[in-house]
Amino acid sequence: AQALVKAGAAVVLGWARPVYDRTGIIAAKALYAALATGATVEFAVRSARQEMIAQRCPDWHLLRIYQDARPVAALV
Repeated sequence: AQALVKAGAAVVLGWARPVYDRTGIIAAKALYAALATGATVEFAVRSARQEMIAQRCPDWHLLRIYQDARPVAALV
């Protein structure tokens, strides 16, 4: 992920280690739901983490966001 940011990607999301499929699905649903409403990437990641905690995903803390120094606006 860090190499992708160094190569020019503004934001890269990934997992620190393998996670349960359920966790990935919950995270993706929350993340994309927030992005679809015009939320910032940071807010969307925060929403995904909160939803994983609410759904009692034991591996919620493994979601990682890597970004460069540029401010990231809403994607929609």
